[in-house]
Amino acid sequence: MKNIKYLILTIFAGYHISAQSVGITNTTEDPNPVNFPVASASLDTHFSHRGILIPKYDLQKLDDPTSPVDFINDIRNNKNIDGTLIYNYGNTYEKGFFVWMKNRWYLTLHKSGRSQQLSINIPANTIVIPENIGKNKNILSSFNEISNNIDNASVQNNSIILPAGKYLYKYSADPKKTKGKSSSNYFSSRGIYSIKSYIQDTDGNILTNIQHSSKLSNNGDGSFLFYQGFFIFELTKPTTIQQVFQYDDGTSNPNFQLTTRTDFSIFINRFN
Repeated sequence: MKNIKYLILTIFAGYHISAQSVGITNTTEDPNPVNFPVASASLDTHFSHRGILIPKYDLQKLDDPTSPVDFINDIRNNKNIDGTLIYNYGNTYEKGFFVWMKNRWYLTLHKSGRSQQLSINIPANTIVIPENIGKNKNILSSFNEISNNIDNASVQNNSIILPAGKYLYKYSADPKKTKGKSSSNYFSSRGIYSIKSYIQDTDGNILTNIQHSSKLSNNGDGSFLFYQGFFIFELTKPTTIQQVFQYDDGTSNPNFQLTTRTDFSIFINRFN
């Protein structure tokens, strides 16, 4: 038996098993495949019009050794389970191939080579801070989805649904003052307009740092300002987020209404 390079058995006319390799083929397509199975492969498949389907699961936790694949007995017996490959449906974590390494699942291949980005804008002449709201909390609304290739992400009027993952959230705006009584605590013709912004969930839990930005602008209707910023945050489960955009302490006149001059742009990138 030591001199036999391949010991091939045919099972159900489709499986070839040798001392060195396992081959799977359809003998009705090719009854006598040449050089099959390949000597250097532990598993060799030979079909004309078929692929291989990796087991599919819905990952709920990246560091769970019991679900969707139960590794517990192998871990207890010091078996090497690194390299186990599955395909994730993408309901909680990114859709694509995941491999188990050391103590968690890692995304290896995404369904697309493109960066995962969601682009949103609030159109021109849309109110972003209503008149006479003062320094009360104000949530941005009137979202308009421009492009989206983040799996299971969606946009609503005043909120964004994102799957679990780590994100970079960037925004820029050039609002103009359209209503409100002109007044200034600092200059006769100019005032300071301070904005506070952060990301929260729909229960009001703050998910990011709070950004503060102050601009000096002419008082009166029509003068405009420019604000921009970014947030980096991580979600451990699908979450509906909102951006708070409101007047901050130090604002000369928090009763002015702010309206988008060109637009209010939001870009969200998901890290692989």
